Amino acid sequence: MLLDGGKRSGLQVVPATWLEDSFKPAVRINDRRQYGYHWYLSDALLDRPEGRRRERMIGAFGNGGQRLLVFPGLDLIVVVTAGNYNSRDQGEGPARVLNDVVLPNLR
Repeated sequence: MLLDGGKRSGLQVVPATWLEDSFKPAVRINDRRQYGYHWYLSDALLDRPEGRRRERMIGAFGNGGQRLLVFPGLDLIVVVTAGNYNSRDQGEGPARVLNDVVLPNLR
């Protein structure tokens, strides 16, 4: 639904314009990240045989390391569930899954 303009099995579940608007930057967090409407917006760095490139990433982050990461340009969604609640390093596990497993294995 997130990659298909708000549609699920051809049925419009969420207005496409609402998704588009929510994926636009509303607040700058730092040089690398921005925030839309309930989504963190940034780029992921991909090492490809043809060279390095940045890919747009839209993410929802929850306590404990829960992650929903959307890569529109790759037609990819990554979901990580974890239970490292209320810990300062709760993002390390999901970051390793993304950077050490998922992204290096994209063809």
